[in-house]
Amino acid sequence: MRIATTVLLFLVVTNRIVYAHGECCLSRSIADATISGVTLAPNFGLSLQYEYTNMETIREGSHSISPNSVLDNVAAEWPEMPEDGKSFSVPTRMIMQKYTLLGTYAATRRLQFLTTVPYVINDMDMKMVTRGAGSGHHHVAQRGLQSYLRPLASDTTENDVRMNMKMNTVEGLGDITLMGLYTLYANKTELPTRKVTLGLGVKTPTGKNDEEFDSGDLVHAAMQTGTGSWDPLFLANYMHAFYPWVFQTNLFYQMTTEGDEGYEFGIRYHSTSLPGTR
Repeated sequence: MRIATTVLLFLVVTNRIVYAHGECCLSRSIADATISGVTLAPNFGLSLQYEYTNMETIREGSHSISPNSVLDNVAAEWPEMPEDGKSFSVPTRMIMQKYTLLGTYAATRRLQFLTTVPYVINDMDMKMVTRGAGSGHHHVAQRGLQSYLRPLASDTTENDVRMNMKMNTVEGLGDITLMGLYTLYANKTELPTRKVTLGLGVKTPTGKNDEEFDSGDLVHAAMQTGTGSWDPLFLANYMHAFYPWVFQTNLFYQMTTEGDEGYEFGIRYHSTSLPGTR
C-alpha cells in the first residue's frame, strides 16, 4: 500500500470585494486538489492546505466606496429623531482563514473519492452608526462586540454616534465535502500528459451556522463556519502536462440550497486556468 502525502500547501489570497464570501474558498480547495500530487496517489492521498483571505474594500457597482460614505448614505434616510432608534454597521475588514485536510482514495484506475475537512477562523472589524434611542456604547456591548468610541470625520448630525468595533472570533469545523472524481479520458495510464476529469459531490452541513451574539442575534451568515445546507457540487477538469509543468482548466459549480436558518447563498460557479508543477 502506498500513501502520497502533501504537507502545508500555502495559498495567500487578497480579495478587494466585501459583503458575501460565505464558506471560504470551497471551489479553490477542490480545484487545487485536482492539480496537487494528492490525486496521483495509487491508493490513499493526504494534503493539508492553508488559505488566507483579507477583504478591505467595499464596492458600489464597479467603484469602491468608503465605510464612512456608506454610513452617511444610510443615515441620510433616517428621521432626525427616530422614536425606536436606528443603527447600521458596515464591515471595514474581514479576515478569513481556513485549514483544509484533503484525503483521496482510488477505488479503481478511473474512479477516485475526495473528501475535504475544513477548520475555519473568521474575524471582522466594523464601523457602526446609531441614532436615537439605544445609541451609545451600552447598546453595542449588549451585542457581544468588543468596541470603542472614537470621533470620526463626518457630516452627520450631532444626534449620531459612530463606533469602531471588532467582532469576537468565530471558529470551528467547517462544512465537510465529499466528491467522486471520474477520469473520462487519459492518454496514458502512468503520468498522463492529457487528462479529462469529471466530479460529482455534495457539501454537507457539518459547520455551525447558528453562532449568536450575547443579544441572541445571529452572527452574519458570511462569518459563520458553515452554511447549514446540503449543496450539490459539479466539477470538470482538463489537464495538459509538459512535465514538470502542468496546465489545467477547472470549471466548478455549486448549486446552493437554503440552510436550516433560512439563509441561502447565491449559486456559485468558478472557472480557473492555471499552471503548476509536479
